[in-house]
Amino acid sequence: MIEFINSAKHLVAMKVSGDLTADDIDNAYKATEKALKENNRVSFFAEIEPSATLTWEGIYKDLKEGIGQIGKLSRYYRAAVVTNKGWLGALARAEGLVFSSIDVRVFAPEERDKAFAWAAEQPEPLPKPAEPTASIHFLQTTDHNVFAYEINGRIREKDIKTAVKEVKPFFEREGRSTCLQG
Repeated sequence: MIEFINSAKHLVAMKVSGDLTADDIDNAYKATEKALKENNRVSFFAEIEPSATLTWEGIYKDLKEGIGQIGKLSRYYRAAVVTNKGWLGALARAEGLVFSSIDVRVFAPEERDKAFAWAAEQPEPLPKPAEPTASIHFLQTTDHNVFAYEINGRIREKDIKTAVKEVKPFFEREGRSTCLQG
């Protein structure tokens, strides 16, 4: 069973006990989707009671749903797991290594408040992607009537505008400026 814990809107917090069914897993993924709609990044807190067990249906549902989350991993910031089950802590740490974009930490039950505070910290914003480098590169020639270029990568609108600016003086010298519209 999953009992959701009141928390910041970017934190999906839950207490897990008893049998964890496919419905429980489904509810956890729905809570995650809701948090992702409202936040750029989300974190997780799971307090796992000693009585918690995962049913076969729950395992299947988790694997099925988990595969669909792979493209969203960069939006997951932290995961705090509170448990005294050694094998579960080891599994959580291994997932943290496999999915290195998520900071996963395991806490003992007596560190519950510390774990909750750590998971509830405001996530850092997603890093902005680097500006792609130009894909059209003009090469220097020894003849002013010749221009040479190479293309490396996907051509974007910005590359075309830059290329037009570079080539336009050549056509203007030849009296053909009406051929190029920038």
